[in-house]
Amino acid sequence: MMNLEKTKILIDKAIQDFDLNLEKAVVLTEAASGPFIVTPLIAALAGARVKAVTRDSQYAKASDVIKTTKKLAEKWHVSDQIEFGLNPLQRFISEADVITNLGFVRPIDEKMVRFMKPTAVVPLMFEPWEHRQEDIDLQACQQKGIMVMGTDEEDQRLKMFDYVGLLVARLLNDEGYSLKDKKIALIGSGIFVEKTESILKQKGVVVERIDVLPETKKNILLSSDIDIIVVLEHHKKIMLIGEQGLIQNDHSFWKGCHILHICGQIDAEWVINKGANITPNNPAPFGYMSVTTAYLGEDPVIRLHAAGLKVGEAMWRNRLKGFSGKEYIELVKKQSPALSFD
Repeated sequence: MMNLEKTKILIDKAIQDFDLNLEKAVVLTEAASGPFIVTPLIAALAGARVKAVTRDSQYAKASDVIKTTKKLAEKWHVSDQIEFGLNPLQRFISEADVITNLGFVRPIDEKMVRFMKPTAVVPLMFEPWEHRQEDIDLQACQQKGIMVMGTDEEDQRLKMFDYVGLLVARLLNDEGYSLKDKKIALIGSGIFVEKTESILKQKGVVVERIDVLPETKKNILLSSDIDIIVVLEHHKKIMLIGEQGLIQNDHSFWKGCHILHICGQIDAEWVINKGANITPNNPAPFGYMSVTTAYLGEDPVIRLHAAGLKVGEAMWRNRLKGFSGKEYIELVKKQSPALSFD
């Protein structure tokens, strides 16, 4: 259950930390449930007029999302700044200055881009390397001159990757594991693994780290005394655990083995047939996270979405001033936690 007083304090702090000022901007974003309810509220509290779109999902009915968001907006005196709709309405798109890439707004396809203002911008609530073509048509945006930039998740005001390590620790704790003196295999690459390893070691965990690098060969054998395997590969689409997987321990190793899947390609059916347990039991396909940092509550979502909106603010204001090219990109990066695609 969300602590409203705490949530408001977290939002106010994020707005202050990122110096977020969306006055005179029209922001098109999603209205969603759980921790993701905060996004239109952050934008409104930062001064924007907000177009919030939603739809029924496995998590909540659209009518319930709108009702709950309206109550919070009224409580925080921004109800007159938020207008709701089902799916991205043509009118919403054509009025928007800042368009987020969040779930109910997607896909940002050629048809949607066609209705955008020439000065509209699309800030991604993640780093550019996480972009999926099916979610946003970069070519259509480029052809119309719509600027798209990502959010630097390593920004000192954000440090999103620290949350990944905390997420793993929290999930393991919720699964009933006492982390001290456990031996955990981390399979993956990059900062996800680095941050998670650091946090787990602070908690007394013995870590066996398997880095997935271009030169990494198959037939890797994990130590027989591994208690848990954590899969954390967000960059490389390579089968990590499966018939032709990177890890090639024999049948006896897998029986009763516990796998925590955050991201990365594994063959879940193969794993289950070998007698292993997977959390969650229906892991997400490559390119998606089975469990996001929102599991930790609204704080990671507030920080990330406030940062993404700041990127949007800087992009939009500099577009209005007529900047373009390298000068534009450098200005946006200087004024916000932005990352470009080049």
